[in-house]
Amino acid sequence: MDSDQNKKILIAEDNDDSRVMLRVFLESHNYFVVEARNGEEAVRLAEREKPDLILMDLNMPEMDGISAVSLIRNITELSKIPIIAISAFGDLGMNLFLNIKNLGDSYISYITKPVNLEELAAQIKFAL
Repeated sequence: MDSDQNKKILIAEDNDDSRVMLRVFLESHNYFVVEARNGEEAVRLAEREKPDLILMDLNMPEMDGISAVSLIRNITELSKIPIIAISAFGDLGMNLFLNIKNLGDSYISYITKPVNLEELAAQIKFAL
């Protein structure tokens, strides 16, 4: 992951422990991290920070991840940002997420919780 140093990644995750684990992992690979605790905050931060990649939990308070992704994809300057969904929904979450038509044709991937950090690293490298 070192070839993508200094890229900005937005983590949208309501679970404090999960968010901290992801932040520490990403910062240890020299990524700049921005954190959101719910979907609404994720949309606002994406607009302000213009991240290179978004890690989006699907099940969050105030606005779920799918709704947040839909809003982000409808903002022209954010519509091409790669997104990796992270959720404990398993196959149901992946089917739901990948079948939403209004998420556009930009890169979207899915990882289940608990997160396998090696798989996450590979997905991030591919997406960036």
